[in-house]
Amino acid sequence: MARQGSFRSSELTWTRDARESAAHRTKVRLSTWASRLAGSLALLALLCGPASAQWRQGGIPVSSSAASQYSPCAVSDGQNGAYVAWLDMRTPASIRVQHVRQDGTNDPLWPASGLIVPSSVTENSSLVCASTGGSGLFIAWTETHVGSGDDVYAQHVLANGTVDATWPPGGRVVCNAVGAQGELATAAAAGHAYLVWSDWRGGTYSAIYAQYLDTTGYIAWPNGLALSTGLFHRRTPDIVSDNTHAYVTWSRSLDSAETKRSVRVQRISPTGVVPGWPDSGAVASDSTQLQREPRLAVCTSGGVFVGWEELRVSTGYDIRVQKFGSDGVRSWAALPRRPVALRGAVRSNGARTDPGWHGWRHRLLAGPAFR
Repeated sequence: MARQGSFRSSELTWTRDARESAAHRTKVRLSTWASRLAGSLALLALLCGPASAQWRQGGIPVSSSAASQYSPCAVSDGQNGAYVAWLDMRTPASIRVQHVRQDGTNDPLWPASGLIVPSSVTENSSLVCASTGGSGLFIAWTETHVGSGDDVYAQHVLANGTVDATWPPGGRVVCNAVGAQGELATAAAAGHAYLVWSDWRGGTYSAIYAQYLDTTGYIAWPNGLALSTGLFHRRTPDIVSDNTHAYVTWSRSLDSAETKRSVRVQRISPTGVVPGWPDSGAVASDSTQLQREPRLAVCTSGGVFVGWEELRVSTGYDIRVQKFGSDGVRSWAALPRRPVALRGAVRSNGARTDPGWHGWRHRLLAGPAFR
């Protein structure tokens, strides 16, 4: 059996996403993954919905050239299909994007082998993408440059299968500060997007920076907005958007050995940190345990959920969740109301829902239980 590689899906990598069609009222889910086949890393896609019968059980190949492809990400096109982007090692290495329709066929208006997005990527580059709300998608990636390290770039791809001609051919510079940038995450709404990343420009410890951009190519903050800097590391950021604003989370080390970490949450707008939120981020839990891998989900009634792994001496790693209002105030007790089982979701009052729901899989799922 061929070895399966990294799994990524929905608008942000490392999550599953269910989208409901307004026309058909049927659930559609598209996933992409990497599978090593005959020495090549083929990209495949799987759609769950009314057109499922036209799709193969093992997925439809999106790209399977002789060279390897890596790091696929997929976002909805707003019409029951999806855009799939990946790192492609055909010479020269590049980013490629394909538009996959609901019936499992590639959009005939797009290049058969995928639209090439000019870049200087390698197989170690980070790649994320986010929908612009029907007009296309944003793509962001890292590429290594001598003197500045790993820098962040972004590009706008149009729904007609072309790169936006008003943007620089090699992408807009999001951050090229000296020192490496990585661990990219992105969230978008109609016409704009937010990016967040771990940043080593300080030299000793990693920090958290964010950026706002829109389809015109506007960049809000040269080299990014500092969200958390200082002593000890900040790692594994995540971000979600509630249209005009965004919530960001990360894990902040409390000692040099990183035996204790605290989960922080921040809310930002196109002009910076939202007034009323702490400059260093709101603390998700007063616990002094090791907290890591925080993930976010927007609450449809306002605010945001944040879940994370927390090391407990007696039980190993537990999964815990907290809710913040849009004003930065914790909705539940100082310590999260209860651990979340590996299967289950939570309601906005902290109660757990039907345990049949998919549980923690690198991201909370913003489904009907989140209200």
